[in-house]
Amino acid sequence: MGKIKKNDLLKMKFLSNLSISPDNKYLAVSVSQVDSETKGYESNIHIYDIEQNKWGQYTGSGLDNSFIWDMNLPIIYINSLRDVKDKEKRKNGYEISTIYQLDLFKGEAIKKYIIPKNIKSFKQISEFKFIFSADYFLGTKDFYLLSDEEKELEVKKRKDKDGFEVIENLPFWENGSGFIHNSITKIYTYDAENDKIKNISDILGDDIDVYDFQLDPTKSKVVVIYGTKLGKMDLKNKLAIIDIENKKVIFDYSDKKYNISSAFMFDENNLIVSATAMENYGINENPKFYKVNFDTLDFECLNSDFDMSLWNSVGTDIRLYSSENLKQTNNKLYFISTLGYSSNIFELDLKGNLKQLTNNTGSVDEYVVTDKGIFFIGLRNMVPQEIYRVSNSEEKISNFNDYISEKREIIYPNHFCVKDSDNYSIDYWVMKPYKFKADKKYPLIIDIHGGPKTVYGEVYYHEMQYWAAEGFAVLFCNPRGSDGKGDEFADIRGEYGKVDYDNIMLCLNQAIKTNPFIDTDKMYVTGGSYGGFMTNWIIGHTDIFKAAATQRSISSWTSMYGTTDIGYYFATDQTASDPWNSYDKMWSQSPMKFYNNIKTPTLIVHSDQDYRCWLSEALQLFTSLKHNDVDSKLIIFKNENHELTRSGRPDNRIKNLEEITEWFKKYL
Repeated sequence: MGKIKKNDLLKMKFLSNLSISPDNKYLAVSVSQVDSETKGYESNIHIYDIEQNKWGQYTGSGLDNSFIWDMNLPIIYINSLRDVKDKEKRKNGYEISTIYQLDLFKGEAIKKYIIPKNIKSFKQISEFKFIFSADYFLGTKDFYLLSDEEKELEVKKRKDKDGFEVIENLPFWENGSGFIHNSITKIYTYDAENDKIKNISDILGDDIDVYDFQLDPTKSKVVVIYGTKLGKMDLKNKLAIIDIENKKVIFDYSDKKYNISSAFMFDENNLIVSATAMENYGINENPKFYKVNFDTLDFECLNSDFDMSLWNSVGTDIRLYSSENLKQTNNKLYFISTLGYSSNIFELDLKGNLKQLTNNTGSVDEYVVTDKGIFFIGLRNMVPQEIYRVSNSEEKISNFNDYISEKREIIYPNHFCVKDSDNYSIDYWVMKPYKFKADKKYPLIIDIHGGPKTVYGEVYYHEMQYWAAEGFAVLFCNPRGSDGKGDEFADIRGEYGKVDYDNIMLCLNQAIKTNPFIDTDKMYVTGGSYGGFMTNWIIGHTDIFKAAATQRSISSWTSMYGTTDIGYYFATDQTASDPWNSYDKMWSQSPMKFYNNIKTPTLIVHSDQDYRCWLSEALQLFTSLKHNDVDSKLIIFKNENHELTRSGRPDNRIKNLEEITEWFKKYL
């Protein structure tokens, strides 16, 4: 077996959109991989015959990531712009989506429906009726209502505005989407028999923005999570239930006590929501499940003793697409939660009975619950994504990434714990370098995760595996502020750079004591997003690192506040301050305050379309370091955003890894 190579990333398969056929006989999954020709990713549908224990690839267009099963038949509907003419229409400003139908037993997928909206997500209501979400541009007529001549005029009108932006709403842009101040998401139905589209969500107001929608079991009602961003987006989402056929609101909850993140209607009397009042721990407060009384609007908590997040926060750089964490099946709710440094599947019934269904180390990325067991896409045993079946135990049923697990020597991290000054147990890991020899000293890279409310765990992380293959030991940890240990552990509001910094340095010092092979004269630090913030903070407070690489970082909370898609509420919440009434407190938590202390050679990596931590964060740090004659370099990736290292263009991801590794090697 050979060592991990940086280009192994280009051979990996990324799995998403796991779903089950209505007869519970077939699994479908989108398998994505690098397309070297387009320098992007191609996705095709693979089917698993559960009874025959057999996989097969069923599409080959490379454009099949968004699909659903028919509600009754072994048929898949694919939202895909396969036709070159359709792609050109979308590229030229026309709103168009094409739905292809794939019958598992009748060969290639055929184009079934052409819909004059850019569909984001869709579900089936009945044999010939669908419900979908799509963007709507404020101040325009809905595209499907226009004649062909009017469509041409509307496209021209939109293109005439390409040269400027008139901004009236906050947020004005969004990472990965660009300027979004003039668009909202609406819900529509599509009657395929009559080729008719009907707007459903306008009954709540023609300016409301839909964040999520779920059908009730009868598929006659839709539960909608919505808000408004006119002027300034409300941080607490609202909820409504709409009778689809009659286009009538039968329940509307717009009280501002709770921020509702998801909602499921089990029957006429039972509505379960996940929500938080954000009163005790701010915007990162873990939500709870509540049963809602339709008459009194009272919220009855179903899991008051469960102080954990309701999502998968285990980080990795080999998970290409996100998925739904919460699902409703057979009068029960299923969800993923992160406990400690692993994510697993849980079950909740209407009485509040909570049950953990998986219990292994690693990550559950996506799942389906069937009468033949649970199937999930996961990261187990330090190998890249595969699909597992759970009955009495977990069984791997796919081999999409066997190349990595069979041909490469994967380094397993050693887990340690250390108690901090407040008696919290802090998890950290040390990866030994490839072909480790006990009598040798090795350079060390500390890698700090983003969030901060995420976790590192025992899963495959390509950049760390590559550094270990290149002769570095790697240290990573979950300091205070991380997820997996409840609200109090995660709460560092107003204390950024204090207890989290102390925890990271505590893990480093403990690692040095317990791992004598670490060369303390050759230590390096890096991280992205919050990890970039902490990298900036660390080099402003210690000179023990030979070099640093800060990625998509925050340099100053005061500038991050006013320039990014989440800054105006995230920066104020997390620093417990603002630029006007408590400027000194906000500035004291900003790495830029301490730039005069920095002597560490620093590589700064940023993307020009990163609207989560805007480019200004990198520019001001670079200017300051050069002004102080600190050896530094700035790399700006064009047409990339905050997700560069996770879903960016493959060649740019490799380039990023190369630059960081060579920067550290320069100071060996």
